[in-house]
Amino acid sequence: MDNRENDKLIEWSHLYAIMAFHNMTDNKDINKDLLTQVASNFESTFKYEKDTVIIETTTKDKDGKETTTKREETHYILVESDSILRTL
Repeated sequence: MDNRENDKLIEWSHLYAIMAFHNMTDNKDINKDLLTQVASNFESTFKYEKDTVIIETTTKDKDGKETTTKREETHYILVESDSILRTL
């Protein structure tokens, strides 16, 4: 609903910095295997809660008769996140 998780997503630059650290400390080659390992170790997780809102709209016709309509909207709200960048 508010896209708060966008600020917590791990970007390529974060993974590259961690891979470079592995290269300097463990002499590991910076390649796809190391990328997969690092990315799986630092994967962000997000938990959402489903929320349904009922919206009522009242309209009047030309004779002044009111008609009310209802509709439901479902939203998913971020309630918990775990990331190397930030935890909610």
